[in-house]
Parts: sequence; structure tokens; C-alpha cells
Amino acid sequence: MASPVAIFNGSSHTISIVVNGGPQTTVNGTGPGQGWQPKSPSGAGPTYSPGFPEPNVIGLRGSNQLQAFVSGTPWGDPLFFSLPNGRRVESVQIYLFDNQGAKWLVLTDGVTCAI
Repeated sequence: MASPVAIFNGSSHTISIVVNGGPQTTVNGTGPGQGWQPKSPSGAGPTYSPGFPEPNVIGLRGSNQLQAFVSGTPWGDPLFFSLPNGRRVESVQIYLFDNQGAKWLVLTDGVTCAI
């Protein structure tokens, strides 16, 4: 069963995120006017599945890829990561930060999985 993935954009850029070559998910930027609180997608985004990675699905059984875009141009390097085997995953959270390009933090159930 697929579960939604929480995505948070802590940068000032409006970005689009692509998960495993799927469709782009847009997440607005933040700034001092919003207290730098991370923004989430306004619509449906990627999901998590205990199966294999697929376009727009983060999977437990293989390598996943995240890529950020700003104005249609790749922003930073893609992040390749695998979810931890051997423990049940209830939720996936993705945080994106700006450090002269996209910097990622992926958590499963609140525990760091990939940076």
C-alpha cells in the first residue's frame, strides 16, 4: 500500500522535485516573511511503497533518485539513496535546503536515512 511522502522546501526558491524519473512536484519557496518555515507541495506528490522504486514512488527494495529543478534547470546534483532494510518504514520525509545548490535530507519515521 502506498503512503504519501512529506516534502519540505526550506529554500527561498520555488522548486520542482522529480522522484525516480516521475512527474515534477512543485514546492514553493520560503523566506523571512514566513519565518523560514519549510513549505510543502500544494498538490499530490510522490508516495512510498515497500516494493521497488518506480516513477514518483520511493521504494524500499532498491535505489531511489531525487532531482530538484529551479525554472526547469537542474539544481544541484541528484541524490541517490536506499531506504534501510530490516525495519518497517511507516513514513518518509524529504527536506531540501539551499547551500549553493540543492542539499537533501531524507528521513524514515523521523530517523536520518540519507544526506
